[in-house]
Amino acid sequence: MDLRHLVTLRTVVDKGSFSQAAEELEISQPAVSFQIRALEERLQIRLLTRTTRSVSPTLAGERLMNAIGHRFDEIEAKLDRNLFTNIQQALKSTPVVFTMPRFGFDSASELTDTLKGLGIHEAFGPNADFSRMSEAPLHLDAVRHQAFIAVDEQGVEAAGASAYVGASSTPPPQQRVVTLDRPFLFFIYDAPTNQLLFIGQLMDPS
Repeated sequence: MDLRHLVTLRTVVDKGSFSQAAEELEISQPAVSFQIRALEERLQIRLLTRTTRSVSPTLAGERLMNAIGHRFDEIEAKLDRNLFTNIQQALKSTPVVFTMPRFGFDSASELTDTLKGLGIHEAFGPNADFSRMSEAPLHLDAVRHQAFIAVDEQGVEAAGASAYVGASSTPPPQQRVVTLDRPFLFFIYDAPTNQLLFIGQLMDPS
């Protein structure tokens, strides 16, 4: 089963549209249709219900979608500081031949309601006190967060901070080979402070 076809199916279901899925995946709409048709023929079952206005998963499609996302959802639900610390402690430094795809994406979040839900109200009203920042009376109207990450052979760029790694064109012999050719979670953390900076997942590493 081609991983790309599963990613395409998930995108079509998330977007509810073949055209929007094609735009998200940066491929043509006929290519999206071809991949879905190939997946349905491979499994010999209809995965999507198509109408002139919308696309939705069949019962079999929903079950397949749940199976695709189950492992990530399970890991993310358990992900906390203790789990991350355990992962760090289990890591060992060893030479490897490492292959991973180039990727880059960004995200934007509206945090106003989240902050208010945490009890931060005064900052958004006339009683806000930002006197240490400005002599003028200030208060918040909204809080938005935007994150960006790009990874290629030169290193990692995330929100304007860069980390670069060297690479040899000819790998030494008898090294372990690590190839990220399936969906994976990734973490970026600051070593001196041991603080997590980014957590993300890449569903289509093709």
